[in-house]
Amino acid sequence: MNKKIYLSMFITFFAFIGLIFNVLAEEAYITYENTKHDGEDINGWSASENIITYSMNNATNYEFTLKGYNLDLDENYIFSLKSDYVDYEKTYTGQELTDGVFISRDDGNSKIYATVMSNSTSEIISIKENDNYYQKLRLYFNDNIDAPDIDAKYNEIVSQGGLNINAILPDDIQVTEVYVSASLKKFETEKYWIIGHCEDIDNCYMMIMDKENNDRQKNYKVKYTFAETNNKIKEKVKKYAKKFESSNSQNRERLFVLEDLENINYLYARGNNKSFDINIINQSINYSSELQKLLENGNLTGILDARAGWGSHFQEGEFGFLNLVYDGIVYGHADFVGTKRNNIIYVPNNTSNTREAYISAAVNRIKNYLLKENVSIRYAGQIADLNDEIDTINEIVDINKTLGEYYILSIGDIEYYYLIAKDSSKIKKPKLITEDMNTNMKINTEDSSVPLDSKINSKIISPDSKEYKDLLKKLKKDSGIVFDLDLFSNSTNTYIKKLENGKFEVYIPLNENYLNKKLIVYYVREDGSIEEHGVKVEDGYAIFETDHFSTYTLAIKDEVTNPETVDNIIMYISLLLISIVGIICIKVFTKKAK
Repeated sequence: MNKKIYLSMFITFFAFIGLIFNVLAEEAYITYENTKHDGEDINGWSASENIITYSMNNATNYEFTLKGYNLDLDENYIFSLKSDYVDYEKTYTGQELTDGVFISRDDGNSKIYATVMSNSTSEIISIKENDNYYQKLRLYFNDNIDAPDIDAKYNEIVSQGGLNINAILPDDIQVTEVYVSASLKKFETEKYWIIGHCEDIDNCYMMIMDKENNDRQKNYKVKYTFAETNNKIKEKVKKYAKKFESSNSQNRERLFVLEDLENINYLYARGNNKSFDINIINQSINYSSELQKLLENGNLTGILDARAGWGSHFQEGEFGFLNLVYDGIVYGHADFVGTKRNNIIYVPNNTSNTREAYISAAVNRIKNYLLKENVSIRYAGQIADLNDEIDTINEIVDINKTLGEYYILSIGDIEYYYLIAKDSSKIKKPKLITEDMNTNMKINTEDSSVPLDSKINSKIISPDSKEYKDLLKKLKKDSGIVFDLDLFSNSTNTYIKKLENGKFEVYIPLNENYLNKKLIVYYVREDGSIEEHGVKVEDGYAIFETDHFSTYTLAIKDEVTNPETVDNIIMYISLLLISIVGIICIKVFTKKAK
């Protein structure tokens, strides 16, 4: 036989063998064909990771043909449908699946995962869709699964289908997801996430999600009632929001740094709550003087809706949406905002390059700030040995400005890993400055016992009120500015009423009636005695010092007044009339006597 014929037969044989092996080696897979809901074809599908999802568009009945390819015809395969409420299994041979199995079911309101598994190997058979392979099929019916526990949570939150939201209605309705979700956070628990949004003002929704299984979630239509808008505050918040946009033009997160004594103030205010408390952490950004400067020290509270975070021995951080809250009401937000809290204390440039000198200088700075608190620092190790932390440390500090060491800082009974660096330019002496955006009253203090996130809330008492008239009567004044002061720390949920050692500086804006006058501030104690505070005037403000907050009265010092003036005038007129009558009578009797 011709050698060329032999060669051709040889090549053809091995090509045939290769084709057989190629077929045998092709992956076994299944498909879901002719899928329908309510008798209509299912055209929409989506995929993520190893899951392909068919949307049932609110239908509960469905059908499809389950068909296998490259299966072992004699093997048994287990087809299963599983959810919280459905647990269905049926066994088919490879031949049956190859021929195609028709499935028709109605599983109510659920979300079901479908798989086909080899009975002998327990391996999941892949699903092929558009030449891609997936492990599971998810049948997504609707958001209203049968979940009595989620229904109970919804009924706990919402009364008669409506809910008051602690946020103004934003100009852009799409922003309601941020505003409404911030207001709903107070209802979240360890078990549930709760978010909300509006498609338009008449179509608003709330979603409650099981944290352990995000397929267990329900959407409810809700009528949200938004808070009344203070337009003055709204316009100011708009201005601040634009500042975030201009400083973050590249859509990268804007991170505000807490370090040195600002971070000490935060750790001290946080106190024994060293555990992970998302509510405290989400408000740590308010301890940043950099943020407060951007907000012009106004009494806005920034509440972070953290979407990402990280932590190490020397730094914690997170970022997300920053909701801007005034008097408990969300007025605006900024995107991609967060904070980094660096455990580092700086010492002066003239500090000697010894461990003892570094520790002594750091302890003295913290003790002089915290005053009575028990503070100590001890050596803990060499930075070079912290392989997992070295990148973070390099981000926090120039290691050449340290001794190459790290330490343990103790404040009372609580310990923190800490760094010490010599850099006078980074030394901060925190000062609380907070101004009421509505009344323009201000409070300043350097007292470390006051959390740096504290905000003023002031109220001017109306001259028509009984409270005003009663106070002026006690002070024997006809006029004055009566005002009430509060200072509240949102992160610690406390009112700061009184200082043990420090002082508050209070700034009261003056109108023209009080300019170029000698002024005084009064406080009427509970026992009726009167406390006087000296006043200095600068830049249109009356400034006085106090160690406590309550209701105060600003008045003109040299004004001679008496709350019984009208009564006295009447008395003087009466006496004058009596005197005149008496004189007339005397004259009459005198004439008669003559």
